[in-house]
Amino acid sequence: MAEGLLGGVSLNGKEGRMTGKFPEITTLASESSSEASYDNHPIAKVNDHVVRISVMTQPYPWHLHPNSDETFLVIEGRLNIEFEDGTLELGPGQMVTVPRGLRHRTRPVGDRSVNLTFEAAKAETVAVCSPSGDGTIDFERERTAAEGR
Repeated sequence: MAEGLLGGVSLNGKEGRMTGKFPEITTLASESSSEASYDNHPIAKVNDHVVRISVMTQPYPWHLHPNSDETFLVIEGRLNIEFEDGTLELGPGQMVTVPRGLRHRTRPVGDRSVNLTFEAAKAETVAVCSPSGDGTIDFERERTAAEGR
């Protein structure tokens, strides 16, 4: 994972000049090469937020984030974001922000989607019941199934 933009770099007292190593370049193609049914890992930090890349071939369980908005940017494939009152479908280059506290789940449309997500580094993920009211979701069981374990 790339460190912050100036991770390990010191400014030498002049505006915009740096000494030391350059920031690390992240290549999305290599970061999204996972064959797992679900892979979600951080690729960058931006101040108090994290950028993650998610490779999905299976749905992610219903959940919410009580302390952070979550922004999705589709890189490859199509992504459905399901809410209690409907579904949004995003294609490559489309982005949407899910407000904190809003119950949702994501799933690829077709075989696979690759997405960037942006959220607070300390974002909490809380498993919730599906909107159909069919009982409490065993979040660990659902996550493990989504990851193909």
